[in-house]
Amino acid sequence: MGILEGRKAIIAGASSGVGYGAALRFAEEGADVIAGARRMDKLGDLAQEAQDRGFSGTITPVSCDISKDEDLDRLVQTCVDLYGQIDILACIAQGGLFDQHGFLDTTPENALLFFEQGPLYTLKLVQKCFPYMKEKHYGKILLCGSGAGMTYVEHATSYSMAKAAVISLSRTISHELGPYGITTNCFLPVSQSDAFSDPDSPGGKKYLAMMEDSIPIHHFGTPYDAFSSRIYAGLGYAHTYDLIEEEKDGVTSWPHPWGTSEKSLPHTNEPNDVFGFRVGYLGEWHVTPEVGILIDACGEFYTDTYDCLLPAWEEHAPYRGYAGFPFDMRFIVSLGIAYHF
Repeated sequence: MGILEGRKAIIAGASSGVGYGAALRFAEEGADVIAGARRMDKLGDLAQEAQDRGFSGTITPVSCDISKDEDLDRLVQTCVDLYGQIDILACIAQGGLFDQHGFLDTTPENALLFFEQGPLYTLKLVQKCFPYMKEKHYGKILLCGSGAGMTYVEHATSYSMAKAAVISLSRTISHELGPYGITTNCFLPVSQSDAFSDPDSPGGKKYLAMMEDSIPIHHFGTPYDAFSSRIYAGLGYAHTYDLIEEEKDGVTSWPHPWGTSEKSLPHTNEPNDVFGFRVGYLGEWHVTPEVGILIDACGEFYTDTYDCLLPAWEEHAPYRGYAGFPFDMRFIVSLGIAYHF
């Protein structure tokens, strides 16, 4: 049984790249997916692939242009009509990818295109899904950022601006929707995708080679690979905690400091889940140009709500309620040998 069994998900931008990989991983873990995009032929291929691979979750294609409000409404309504609930929302789509420019060549119209088909549609779609998540006091929201929103990327002015806005928006959503049992994560993927360039073209090959050189193990993951960790961190085990009221004050904890809040919630007597996170390192040392030694070291830390709540905090504590040390932990080290053909 997959960790998303019984969950109902909406994915915007599921016809290629990271969105396509996300839909497959969600369905593999048992979620029923409403897959939105403009290219219905690609969505048909996606649904057929999930069926052919015997996934327990289903994929329902829905035609959706993220720049049109009525299409966003149709995406939400399809999920509600079929399943009566929305548990997961993944905003992956980003328009304008084939119209990128450096700073001096970027027009206001180009910047608006990226914003309208990036952070603005994301804002709208989260707002449209919110009432259904609020009703169940449960929701998982995944927003797709980019390293371009954190650092300089050549010839990507509007794209970088839009992705920085998505990253900032994730912080706001996490703060303001956390009290309703909704967890928000923003991820910055690096994977092969035809959404950016044709991998068989000279430019595409140059891009792939550049990215592979920047990765220690020289393996450029697929969109399907990229969502394995997101399933764990963002959807499977990162749960929202209910409030535990103390004698003089209430303290709330969420799985990420961006999700904490001083806002009070209805009282509950005990925690509803376990909080855990993983940190690790993956590297390769070359013995010869062809042979390398791989090391994968990680630590896993777990705690429950009582371990990370304290009775009272200073009035201006930056992340109220997020404190304490892990109760359980384990460390894993794996060694391997890589041969580059």
